[in-house]
Amino acid sequence: MSALVEELAEWGDDHESSVEVFDSLSYGQRLALLEDIAGALLDPSSVSTPAHTAASEAAIYAVYKQLLALVEFELDAADSFDIRSIIRAGCYERGLKALADNDDDLEEWTWAIEDLSDQVLWDRDFEDGKMFLDAAPDHGANTDVEIDGDYFASIPRELRDPEITPTIDRLRRIGA
Repeated sequence: MSALVEELAEWGDDHESSVEVFDSLSYGQRLALLEDIAGALLDPSSVSTPAHTAASEAAIYAVYKQLLALVEFELDAADSFDIRSIIRAGCYERGLKALADNDDDLEEWTWAIEDLSDQVLWDRDFEDGKMFLDAAPDHGANTDVEIDGDYFASIPRELRDPEITPTIDRLRRIGA
């Protein structure tokens, strides 16, 4: 998550993660979601689990997409196995196919990261947001899709400008 935080700090609203729902949020909302997720993972006794919404799931998936970007960078650099070692260890720990650190097949690493993300995210419903958000109000009742009414409609909290830098600093300190 730290690489995603650093990119957000550098690029602000111009940052794109390739996760449409996450990228459509404001800069403050993206940082707030990352803070909520990191807090819930690292200190679950004092931070409640974020609500199960399209935005929170998209934020989690954006972290996995950032891992893939780091693998691509690492493959281009051709001299480091740090990220791939972490992914490999995560796959091994979860009983998934663990690639060799020096495997340079991006497609194989993509599948490994997708397998890891599937351990956290049940599905990719958050990617279907436009289908529901642009539909007529009764459209959801006429489909076979069963998604909680607030899943797409829930709006993440927004950080005000004075909260941005302290939030980035907190995320950096916890190594998120």
